[in-house]
Amino acid sequence: MRKWFILVWLLAPVGLLYFHYGPGQRLQAYDRAAGAVRRAEALEAIAKKNGSPENWLRVVEAYQQAGKLLGEEESLIARRIRLNTAHAMLYQGQLSEAIQDLDVLLADAVEKKMPQTYTDQVRETLARAQFGAAWVMRLEGAETKSWTAQAEKARQNFRLLAETALQQSTEAGATPMPKSAKVKKAELPEAIDHQKNLEATVRLAQLDASTIKGLPLPKEAQNGQGQGLSDKMKKAEGEGEGEGEGEGEGEGKEGIGKQKEGDARKGAGSGQRGTGLGS
Repeated sequence: MRKWFILVWLLAPVGLLYFHYGPGQRLQAYDRAAGAVRRAEALEAIAKKNGSPENWLRVVEAYQQAGKLLGEEESLIARRIRLNTAHAMLYQGQLSEAIQDLDVLLADAVEKKMPQTYTDQVRETLARAQFGAAWVMRLEGAETKSWTAQAEKARQNFRLLAETALQQSTEAGATPMPKSAKVKKAELPEAIDHQKNLEATVRLAQLDASTIKGLPLPKEAQNGQGQGLSDKMKKAEGEGEGEGEGEGEGEGKEGIGKQKEGDARKGAGSGQRGTGLGS
């Protein structure tokens, strides 16, 4: 018995060293990353109040620090930190960079069959970034095909989100979405929010350039101006510098129906809703 006690006593340091340099290191990394995330969340609360790019940049850096602490880990926690980083980049004004990162995250989420809630969050953040990019690019006088590409991608993502939320609500026993436009928000809140964002994206594409310039900027576009977004998007998509003639703000936008300006103005950007675009 005494020999066994001595053997355990001698091997105890080995076990402690294994834990310290093995699982212990991972736990320490998680602990430090959790602290960085809490700091990022506190900074994000401040940034949401004033919306300054400087404050949003601090949020981006804090989330990036949290991501570095986890290294190349592919856990859901690490993915959510990358999502939060891209979300902060969107509101900081780095629209092109946010879109690129979110495209990668969405493709990964679909391929790896990640939880639907996470996948929907990635898709919604991407749609918001695409909406903001389309708005800024219109203000910059980008070619029609360039900004409409972003608007169309945002429209498709919001439509898929609305359909997914509707299906989930129906399967859960909620009241199906009636054909009438008058739907109580309490019944299908997520589906209705996505539907309104979808409509806002369509209205953005239908507005005249002169009308766009007179409207208040949605939050998704507020910090994206003055950064040459149109050129960044062309480079990201692999287009050559002077490729083709500049189209400007023309009529008959491909895939987008024209409507009366008075109708299109209403709710452009959905800036009035707390959970919609512009919030």
